[in-house]
Amino acid sequence: MIFVFLVIAAGLGTALYLLVMYSSIPGAVDERLGEFEPLPETLGQWVTDTDSDQAKSATAKGLQREVRILHNPAKGIFAKEELVTQVRFRNTQTGEIDHVEPEVREPRRRIKRS
Repeated sequence: MIFVFLVIAAGLGTALYLLVMYSSIPGAVDERLGEFEPLPETLGQWVTDTDSDQAKSATAKGLQREVRILHNPAKGIFAKEELVTQVRFRNTQTGEIDHVEPEVREPRRRIKRS
C-alpha cells in the first residue's frame, strides 16, 4: 500500500515540476516539443481555390470555391491552438454565396527542428 502511495506522490510531483518549468521558462516547450508551423500569409482572407478537385467540380457547376483560414489562439494552460478552415461557394454569374460547408477545426501542428 505504501508503494502505491509513493508512486502516486512521485507522479504528482513530476507533473507539478513539469507544469511550472514549461510555463515559466520561455522556449522550454518549443525546445522539447518543437515550434509551431508558420501561419499562412493569407490568414483571415478569402482566397479563391482553383487547384483542388473540389474547386474543379464546383467550376463545372458554375460556382467559385473560396477558402479562409482563421487562427484561434490557446486560452489557458491545457488549451491547444487551432486553425479553422471555412469554405464557401459563390455563384460566378450573380456573385451571391450559394452555400457554405461546415467549419473544419484542426490543432496547430508542431515541427521538430534538428
